[in-house]
Amino acid sequence: MEFKMRPFTYISNSQVKRLITVSDSVSVAEQTLLDHYNGHITWSSPRLTFLEPPGCETSYKFKGCSNSRLGIAGFRLFSDNRTAEAISIAGARPTKHVMLSDYRTGEVFAIVDEHWGHALRTGSCAAVAVKHLMVPGSTEAAVVGTGYMAYCCIHALSSVMPLKRLKIWSRDPERVKEFANRIRNELNINVETSHNAQECVEGMKVVITVTNAPTPFLKNEWFSPGVMIYAMGNHQEVDLDTYLSMTFIADEREQVKVCPDIAALMRSGDLPLNHVQADLGDVVGNPAKGRKSPDEQIIVRSQGLATQDVAQAYWIYNKAIQDGVGANLEPYLIDQAGAPLF
Repeated sequence: MEFKMRPFTYISNSQVKRLITVSDSVSVAEQTLLDHYNGHITWSSPRLTFLEPPGCETSYKFKGCSNSRLGIAGFRLFSDNRTAEAISIAGARPTKHVMLSDYRTGEVFAIVDEHWGHALRTGSCAAVAVKHLMVPGSTEAAVVGTGYMAYCCIHALSSVMPLKRLKIWSRDPERVKEFANRIRNELNINVETSHNAQECVEGMKVVITVTNAPTPFLKNEWFSPGVMIYAMGNHQEVDLDTYLSMTFIADEREQVKVCPDIAALMRSGDLPLNHVQADLGDVVGNPAKGRKSPDEQIIVRSQGLATQDVAQAYWIYNKAIQDGVGANLEPYLIDQAGAPLF
């Protein structure tokens, strides 16, 4: 069989922003969860690889997977450096990318910047979870956190539910105020700022947590009957009782074990290995795995699925080729066409 070669293309962060909408991203996230359910996904082994050069503030994370429905493999490379110097240039220089390959030939055909794309994908997965697990008809949500991930989550939420009231909180009151004003102006919804985390989440049916808090600070008794929580912070944000008393769903049960907090709870025996009751893919593919009653409390713990990063990067690549966007790198390959390997 003859395979058609794809144009080797680099797609920048600014181009990604112009190519994909929030609704596009949510659709890709939902379809990729169906790909999990239908057995189209194969993970790299190990799923996550770390590199920490000695004497250096930079660490590297690498994830890989393939998707048989799309016929591609993809690899997400992320460099992380939290020094002031690195942060000052991170948004303008390449630090996060997805590389795409046709796995039938091994040809690498795209390098897609992931600064905006990753945040958008993360928010879109949260929105898909809310769409399938919230109490039907919900119009209110609470978001704990005011970073760029929270921003993307709110925009994604507004595409899957009639969001009329939003409560937000983070530790910096001035940042909360500025963030709330931005959301009001962009989405034209009622945004309330809370004085503390408890006030933010009490009485809410949809709660998104997206913070860098190193230890749990959200208590089980604060959450109302019927709440659906999507926990996506870097560490543990909710207390152990929340996991033990609620229906516990993971974005993907093996992947969530990569979360240091979840792994530690499972190693200690505080959180049984079999306590995960479903993957998000199961919920999307089989409605019977979803909400059982209006009062059921559900928590979804997300570690993040590189499968969605890869599928979204492939969507962006195809859109870029269609629109004539991106840096075409084919001219740099001409001189090696037909040349001997050695």
